[in-house]
Amino acid sequence: MKPNILIVMTDQQQGRFAKREGYPLDVAPFQDELAGAGQWFDKAYTTAPLCLPARVSMLTGRYCSAHGMRTNYGGPTPPRFTKDIFGLLREDGYATAMVGKNHSQLQPEHVDYWAQYCHEEERVRADADHRTEQQKAFDKWLRGIRHGVTTEPSPYGLECQLPYRMVTQATNWVRGLNDSQPFLMWLSFSEPHNPYQVPEPYFSMYPPDRIPPPRG
Repeated sequence: MKPNILIVMTDQQQGRFAKREGYPLDVAPFQDELAGAGQWFDKAYTTAPLCLPARVSMLTGRYCSAHGMRTNYGGPTPPRFTKDIFGLLREDGYATAMVGKNHSQLQPEHVDYWAQYCHEEERVRADADHRTEQQKAFDKWLRGIRHGVTTEPSPYGLECQLPYRMVTQATNWVRGLNDSQPFLMWLSFSEPHNPYQVPEPYFSMYPPDRIPPPRG
């Protein structure tokens, strides 16, 4: 039986702020649980310190010098590769999905399910806007931060946060699949990349005087 493959990615997250790496506060218990149940690579290195080149490398298995993407703005020509992991597994009978931040060579027609988010909103077509009124209001508020930092709890509650909506969509898609069909999903969170904001009860979970100094 072919295994299901779930690629969970976060943006700009540092391992040194995890309890499994010695940070005093337990700020990511579910990630620590995932690491403890599988393989935790604590000496992993990226092919590039930028989103687009690194993401293209991850999905194609090629160095930046081979696929041609060296900046976050792409290049004069599309990435150079024959097949990526989505193309290979789709040919092998896998259902495929991209949920979250893309910033790679992937396009909606390359997968069976596409739910794109950026740092400041869910990307939806005007003729297919499934968001609730609260979710629309939150996205408008989030754009208003202008990639900055808030000093007050975020409005509209946890259910309007982009990661919550992403996980909900991803879960619903998987539940709708035929049990006999394997799937490949890229669940790509924009967080903890800025804009920096958080709702209650998480905003008040760690008072400033309890936060330890950053590790060098």
